[in-house]
Amino acid sequence: MLLRRFVLVLFTAGLAAAGDLDTEVASVLPKPEEERWLSIPWRTNLFQARLDAQAAGRPLLIWVMDGHVLGAT
Repeated sequence: MLLRRFVLVLFTAGLAAAGDLDTEVASVLPKPEEERWLSIPWRTNLFQARLDAQAAGRPLLIWVMDGHVLGAT
């Protein structure tokens, strides 16, 4: 319990020293260059993806994962 209070005091002191909560939040949000992967036109239909890749003359990347959706395997 004492450790929790100590961590809470340190955390709030750090925010107070920073002065602005918006600055703290902005520092942990992803920057636009870190979100470029969101602009990729991902395909969920494998057959349509194959046709699109063939028409564009580009390779097809298939990403497959087996396991727990949260990575807790």
